[in-house]
Amino acid sequence: MTGIRLLSDDCWDKKYELSLTLHQAASKVFFNSGVFSSLKISINEQLCHANCLDDKLPAYECLVRYLYSHGRVREAMEKTITILSELGETFPPPSEVTPHMIYKELMATNYQQIITKEKVFNTPRLTDERKLVKMRFLGCLGRFLFSTEPLVMPLVVIRMISVDDRYCNDSAIAFQYFGFCVYRIAQDIDAAYQWAKISLRFPERFGVSMLPSLKAHFHAFLSFFKEPMQATCDELLSAHQDLVMLGDVEGAVIAIFNHCRQRLFSGQELTATETVCSQATAMMAHLNQRHAYVSHSFNHHIILKLIGEVGLAQNLFTTLSEAINEQINSEDDILQYALSKGRTGVIQGIHLNKLFLAYWFKEYDEAAKITELYESRLMMPFNDIQFSFYSGLTAYRFARYLTNEPKWMAIGEKALLSFKSWKDHSSWNWENKFFLLEAECHFSKGETEKAWVNYALAIESARKHKFVHEEGLANELCSAFHTTLGNVGKAKIHSSQAWACYQKWGAYALIDQLDSLD
Repeated sequence: MTGIRLLSDDCWDKKYELSLTLHQAASKVFFNSGVFSSLKISINEQLCHANCLDDKLPAYECLVRYLYSHGRVREAMEKTITILSELGETFPPPSEVTPHMIYKELMATNYQQIITKEKVFNTPRLTDERKLVKMRFLGCLGRFLFSTEPLVMPLVVIRMISVDDRYCNDSAIAFQYFGFCVYRIAQDIDAAYQWAKISLRFPERFGVSMLPSLKAHFHAFLSFFKEPMQATCDELLSAHQDLVMLGDVEGAVIAIFNHCRQRLFSGQELTATETVCSQATAMMAHLNQRHAYVSHSFNHHIILKLIGEVGLAQNLFTTLSEAINEQINSEDDILQYALSKGRTGVIQGIHLNKLFLAYWFKEYDEAAKITELYESRLMMPFNDIQFSFYSGLTAYRFARYLTNEPKWMAIGEKALLSFKSWKDHSSWNWENKFFLLEAECHFSKGETEKAWVNYALAIESARKHKFVHEEGLANELCSAFHTTLGNVGKAKIHSSQAWACYQKWGAYALIDQLDSLD
């Protein structure tokens, strides 16, 4: 800013290159520090005085990143599409994109090919400056579509990986996005994982500063299919710390949001998790990262409710209201806000959060309602997997009591089949959930001996793989099973074991709930 203040009033006429360079540098600083009022002034200066499109592109890049981080995702998407059109890259309207069109595009890529480290290193570099800029905006558009129009995203990604059949820095994130698309369209977990995993070799050629951002995306969106969730959770925290040091605000927010989310769903001790969440909440608020802040606030809210800090959980709504300039008083208000903004990815996450809360706090009618409303996006596989688990458990519960409504057994069996497949890719993450769903399935069908065997397997697998919350849940459901059969002694043993697991997890609200049922 000192350099800009020293410029004369006619600097754009007499010192054009210097003025442009200083304003471009200032815009990056303003964005990374969250000083958006100054950012907008700097962007406007560049757009008013830049002589050509090429000189305006850095300002446009800051502008679309600002719109996205401020929760104005559709504006960011539409502006990026306009810029890409000026760069000669056009896309059909989302309403005209069909699943058949996308499938045809994917099949033309030979997505099952094996991409090796040698290919990453031997493929020629992309050096055309205009095409390099186009790759950056295509990467931005892919991120925006991920949240708003996931059906269109593969068209963008396929173009990114085929630009002159050459590689650049942005090819790495293109490989990761392509992995997401392979999962979404072909449901091929092995191929999806392979494309995303190989992206981590790009920093060896294009610069190690890329690695933390790539790790953040990889562990947030795909690695948990194969790798232990507790390990991917640690990788996300490490990536967040590195991204903070590098000044990559967007990447740091993605990493810490998904770290906190995976901490919750992997059953790590809640008090420690809440501390990390509080720090992340403060960072997102300070840097005006509204897009992530809405979803993260709900995650933080869940953790406080599980701990039993109901007052603090409610206070989060006040803080969120101030940050986004909207009145938020409840979980439903957060959902309505996301719906009003067309934030489909956020909406999906909120539905999962609401189901998670409803199931754990035994609001089964609410859980059933959410189960029927949910629509999978497949581009958010972590949410889909967790939702499948809790919707399956909810469905089997209703299948036992509403025998004249076959839809519940169908929902449960769909979840069971999914986990049967997923556990083959990672027994560590998904085996205990499969056993628990299978136990509930047998219980619903009156197959008590098979149910008892699978409850025991679910408890042991959860213990072995360090999912203490799901070990507690399996014990609690096993206790309910024995209560139904009149096995009072066994029911008390498993209820006591559930109590111990919830204490270890730090879920004191669930302990109180158990005590009230005794």
